[in-house]
Order: sequence, then structure tokens, then C-alpha cells
Amino acid sequence: MRTGKLVRKYLQAIAVILAGTLTGCGDGSSHPGTDIENIALADIRYTLAPNLTKDGSNSVDVTLKFKGEMDGVTQLMVGGKWGGVENSRQRFRDLSIEGEDIVLPKNLNKYILDVGHKPGHEVTVSYRLSEADMRDAATNIEYFYTPVLNDDVIHLIGTHALVIPFRDNKDDKFSVSLTWENLPAGWKTIDTLPGEDIYSRWIGQQVVAAAPSHYIHRDGPLTILKVDAHDFEQDAFNERIGDGFNALTRLWGTEEQDYLVSLLGTLDSWDHGSFTGTGRFNSFASAASRDFALNDIGPVLIHEITHHWIPGQLGNAEVCQTDNPSDCPPSVKWFSEGFTDFVAVQVMISEGHWDRRDLVAFTNAYLRDYYISPARNATGKAIDKLFWQDFEHERQPYWRGFLIAMNWDAETLTFTKGSASTISALQSLREAAANSEDNRPILTAEYIAENFSHQRPRIEDIERYYVKGETIEIRPDLFPDCADLKVEPIQSYDVGFDPDATLSTGIVTSVQSDHNAFKAGLRNRQTLIAKVSGGGGETSAPLVLEVKDRDTVKTISYIPVGGEPIMVPQFEITGDCSANYIYGE
Repeated sequence: MRTGKLVRKYLQAIAVILAGTLTGCGDGSSHPGTDIENIALADIRYTLAPNLTKDGSNSVDVTLKFKGEMDGVTQLMVGGKWGGVENSRQRFRDLSIEGEDIVLPKNLNKYILDVGHKPGHEVTVSYRLSEADMRDAATNIEYFYTPVLNDDVIHLIGTHALVIPFRDNKDDKFSVSLTWENLPAGWKTIDTLPGEDIYSRWIGQQVVAAAPSHYIHRDGPLTILKVDAHDFEQDAFNERIGDGFNALTRLWGTEEQDYLVSLLGTLDSWDHGSFTGTGRFNSFASAASRDFALNDIGPVLIHEITHHWIPGQLGNAEVCQTDNPSDCPPSVKWFSEGFTDFVAVQVMISEGHWDRRDLVAFTNAYLRDYYISPARNATGKAIDKLFWQDFEHERQPYWRGFLIAMNWDAETLTFTKGSASTISALQSLREAAANSEDNRPILTAEYIAENFSHQRPRIEDIERYYVKGETIEIRPDLFPDCADLKVEPIQSYDVGFDPDATLSTGIVTSVQSDHNAFKAGLRNRQTLIAKVSGGGGETSAPLVLEVKDRDTVKTISYIPVGGEPIMVPQFEITGDCSANYIYGE
């Protein structure tokens, strides 16, 4: 999930989901679902002891014990560079490593350490995580990637909170245990460690949390941790996410598997429609500002939960074996992100939270954003290269993949007279992967397209619209008896200043002198107090900002558009959209 944006309605999602299972809520005395005897025998054992002081200096003392490698050298990861966090190593305070014949590297400030020890003997690592170390991340909504140690929640992501011993044989699995000590009365614990052995490299993917029990909701295999105030009630959030999770379980016809969704709040200064999240081991961890609407956050989180199945349970990722990345084919992000969006909106409809009017609005938003994007005709390789650097390139797989999925769905339903759909093809993909045992399919563009081909080879669309970057031609029959396709001029959404710099500092930056914002009175060096209304990609309503100019508070209102209009396909509701269909039926 990228940050620093005035979030466009219905947008924002990045995820990396690994398969696994989630243990249930514990009482703080031991790893949930694991008895004391098994904890003592675990290969890798963590003990976490919080010190909650109520004065802004909370901390957690962490102890790690493990059996060292038989060759006398074990590699430890102390923090990592995942999520763009470059200084996580510095947050492992007072690090000490003890054991027989310990030999430490000269430089302990590196995040990969080769530690010498007596072959096969136990090594103990101790360190402290501190709330004070969150302060350098507090200006960024992705603060929650770092250890969150508030008075009402401890939320840790493995990569940046747990020292991880890596094994020489990366294919070996080990038992891992977590024990909590000193938790306040009434607190419960959650973690995503499965009740089976795992690869040590998976430890970094875990979410480990503790909070007062009323913040934790358990519904069968789904656990929800929601902390801090939002403009929607906790019960409504639990119901929305629970409905989506149950619908996905039914859609894929899978046995219930444990899953964790955590939602934290943001600082008061981030009260401007912000949302961010990251997929972890059988979980999705996220944060949203107070004003982020439930109707917007619902499809985003359902998208992320859908990643539990797409792409991981449909096949294995293609690995390009070459020293020159330019020789590799474009990734299938159009499938893993765009088709995930498609499934998510179908779930919203099936559960009664949306109807086809909402789907028309969602499709129009994607068409609008795609058509006005300066990266609309970027090649697949350019998207891969710039995905993590440029928002417009990052969004292309979502927009293009979703529109392709909608086209294919309408085409398949028409050709098969309703006997097949995009959803049924996805279900067939999962069934093929589930029945393949150790020879799982490789998710190449060709393999995916073959499973959707009926009257023609669908790989042609991927080559044209994604690999080469031709503009997608949307089918006019996406919404029969509901909406007709037309073309209308749309101006690009443009706030008229640098939102990233402004939101990160609170000081208005780079106001365009020929923009509506400047004409309305917005100036560089004014202090941004709040977004009152508008924004989020909306070009038909004013963006209203409250700013402070020296000692005067001003309200700035203007239409956030710029440039010449672009002709964009849009669907106009002309019929009855109330008759919902479920999963293409």
C-alpha cells in the first residue's frame, strides 16, 4: 500500500500473502493452542515481556532461544529493509547474544549477523523494543510497520520486531513458540504462527499482537483486531469483514482456515482519508485515519483477504532465471491484483453490501482513473520497473486487470449462455492447483489465459492491453438491462499542490500558480489544518481545506482539476440495476 495520497475512492491495496494458519486468541500466559511442554521443546522460542508505563515510554523485552547450527555459525536477521524501512536495525535496543563460545562480528549494526558459537548449542538473544522508536516513523502512515507499543495495543510485524535465526538448509522446518509475560489484566494475545513447523524465513511474515480483549473479535476462523477511533462502529466493521471472509470461503469451496485482520488508527494529524496495509502470513495488517469510510475500506480489505487465494492457491509464481531482468516477461500483477479486485466486488454484491449500481460506479471510477492516467499506455515491463516508484504505474495492474476481467466475464457469459463466467474459471484454477499435489501449475500469462479461453485465445488481450500497453476497449454489455456505455469529457483530478510533501510536513508546498487552488487563495508555506470535504479523486465537488496563514485561519474551496478534458468511456444507468447476480449467475 502506497502512502501520502489523498486516497481515491475505492482504491489503494498492495499485498503479499503467504499461505498458513492462524492460532487463536491466548490469555497472555503462553502461545495460544500450545501446551507448556511443547513450548519447552520448540526449536525457536520467543518470550515477550511488555512494560506498559502509561507515560509514553512503553517497551517490550524480547528473549530468543534457539539451538545453533552444527557447523558453529548461525546467521541472524536483526531487522530488515522490508516496507521501505531502512533503519529497523536501530530499534533493537540493548542487543545481547549469549551462549558457549560466542563469537560476534565486529560490526553489530548490520541487519544480517554471522554469529559463532559452540556447534549445536543453545544461543540466547535479548533486546528491547521501545515506543520512543516509533517517533521517527510517526509522520508517515506506515508507522505501524514499526513496533506499535501503545497503551491499548502492542502490534508487531515479524521482520521489524523479531530477531530471526536463518537455517543453513532453507528447506528445513522448525517449531516456533511465543510466550507472553507481564500482560495487563484483561489483555489477550494474537499471533499468526501456525500449529505446525514452518520455515524460519516465514517468521518475518508473522503478525504478533496483544490488546484488551474488547478490541479482539473472534468469529470462527476469522480474528479481527480493531483499535482506535474511526467514524464507523467496531461491530459494523466486524460484520462487514466477517461477511466478506465467509463469502470468500464459500466461493472457493475451501475448508475454514484461520485468518487475522488488524486495523489500527493513525495520528490525529493524519485525519484526511488515509489508508494503508500489508499482507502478511495468513493475515492483513492495516491502519486507517478516523474519517476513512466503511464503504470504502470494505472492498479494500476484502481485496486483501482475497489474496489468501489469489494467486497463492491457484499456482506457483513464475521464476525467471536470468542475470538480465529485462529478458524476463512482465509479471502477472494484472491477474493477482486486477482479478482480485474483480472477486472482491462480486463478494460485496453477493453479501448485499453493494448492488449493480455500486459496481457501475466502481467500474466508472476505474475507467476514469485508467483513461486519465499518464501511464495508461505504459508497457508491462515499464510497469514492473516503476511499480514501487510511481503511483500511476503501481495502479496499472489493478485498473487493467479489473477491466480485462470485466470484459472476459461479459464475453464468457454471452458465449456460454451463462453456464461459465470469470468466477467459475477462477474456481477451476484453484481446483486444478489443489489436485496437482507437488506439481502445481506455474502462473504464467499463457496458463492463466488458457483457462479463460472459450471462443478465442484470451492471451491476445494480455499481449495487447498489458504487455504492449494498448488502450483497453471496454465492452458495452457489462451491465445488460442496467447501464449503457457512453463517452464523456473528464478533467484530470489535480489538487494543485504537492500532497505528499504537504501531508508529511503539514506545510502547503508547490502550489501551482495557474491552478484553481491558487485562485482560491492557497499559498506555499500556509499550514494545512484539515481537509474539510471533497478530494479522494472526486472532480465534481469542491475540495475544501482549512489552512492557517500566519495568524489567520482560512477556508479554501475549489474544484481540484487540471489540464485539458480527456474523452473517457463511462456507463450511464438507464435501467433496473436492482436485480443482483451472484458470481456471474
